[in-house]
Amino acid sequence: MAKQMLAPRVIANMTGMSLVEIMFGLTIVGILLAIGVPQYQTIVTDTRVSSTVNEFIAANAFARAEAIKRNRLVTICRAVNADTGTDACSKAATAKRQADDWGAGWLIFVEGDTAIPRIGMVDGDDEILHRQAEFSTPTISTSTMQKITYNGTGEPINLRGGHVKFHIDGEAKRLLCIARTGRIRVVRDADNCAM
Repeated sequence: MAKQMLAPRVIANMTGMSLVEIMFGLTIVGILLAIGVPQYQTIVTDTRVSSTVNEFIAANAFARAEAIKRNRLVTICRAVNADTGTDACSKAATAKRQADDWGAGWLIFVEGDTAIPRIGMVDGDDEILHRQAEFSTPTISTSTMQKITYNGTGEPINLRGGHVKFHIDGEAKRLLCIARTGRIRVVRDADNCAM
């Protein structure tokens, strides 16, 4: 007796979603995106500004610490093309940065010549300690100060207080307030250091 091969019985349980269910799901996704995307953009902007602020604070802390350690004048100044070996402080605007924007980069150097007119200018006998390239982020960091020179006690000379304002298109504003003592504090969403 020949065995008959029985074909397996396939039970297709076809289930699907109705048009109403699909529309309801898309509505929920749309609401979540409408809430989440702006919050995400705010977080990204805030993070970019905070990162740039932290870089600038670290650079100033380094310059100040070197001035104290060496008991010499150490200057941090705004520079253009600092990463390419251009050893000059500069107030010049770039293609992406205005003339007062520290986002163009900076130099930190030990002053070799401490004659008053030469302080804050890179000379042949100055020792370059650090070069900061232009930031790729769209952070804007404006200030009326183009340089800060720290003395052997860690105080900025010829500075009765100053500030640098960081933001991206007016959002996530941070104001770095530099006191006469060299202390730096960060104030959120402010336009002046008076507090």
